Amino acid sequence: MPTTLRAGILAPVNSVDPAGAWIIESALVLSQVFEPPLQARQVGESPELVLLEETVKPVQGNSDNTVFSAPVRKDITFSDGTPLAAEHVAASFNRAGAFREHGAAEAEGDNIVVKLKKPNPRLDLLLTQVVLSVVLEKDGTLLGTGPYMLAPDSVPERVHLVRNPHFREPVGIDEMVFQYYPPGPNSGGERLVEAFEKEEVEFTLSLSREDVAKVSNVSKVFRAGNSTGYLFFNTERGPCRDPRLRHLV
Repeated sequence: MPTTLRAGILAPVNSVDPAGAWIIESALVLSQVFEPPLQARQVGESPELVLLEETVKPVQGNSDNTVFSAPVRKDITFSDGTPLAAEHVAASFNRAGAFREHGAAEAEGDNIVVKLKKPNPRLDLLLTQVVLSVVLEKDGTLLGTGPYMLAPDSVPERVHLVRNPHFREPVGIDEMVFQYYPPGPNSGGERLVEAFEKEEVEFTLSLSREDVAKVSNVSKVFRAGNSTGYLFFNTERGPCRDPRLRHLV
């Protein structure tokens, strides 16, 4: 019997292009199909090599620290069996808006060369983003190097993934199904909570802590996530009206 993981999401996957995977649900699904050059680890640890032989390093003679290079792995193939090449990595970077605002990429033999507009001390973290995943455009389809690939019956509301026969490592689960549950009128996750109670799904990253508390007979894991905070100065009338306080330093 094939093993299937049934996952619940609160937003449909409207694009299968990782360059546009800004919504957490889309990023979750597409990260099973496409891989960025590096993978982030725990805080304080260097990213793990995925598609590169070595971490990107400054090119000799690069006085302003804006040109970096790294060799691409030779044992990686796309889901159709096409070997990964530096040209694929460069093309994928250059088609992603999240990368073009930082610079451009090109292939030199087996190496990927990154030319930045200005120095970036954490270029390695940039290369861990799902939106910089490497793709192969072929016959109107985007192919990846990840453990799974899109099945023909996939639609935005129900994405079906099957194993990539050319993946370099064994994969324990045969297929994954990501089912969209429209947000409910209150907290938003009512229908997904109900799906858990009916044993229609086994996994999700989409529920709030309040909704997670309503789900029984499952394992629950809480981890710190990304958060952005804003602190505003001198935005209303008061004794201090210096407009320079509104400028970011």
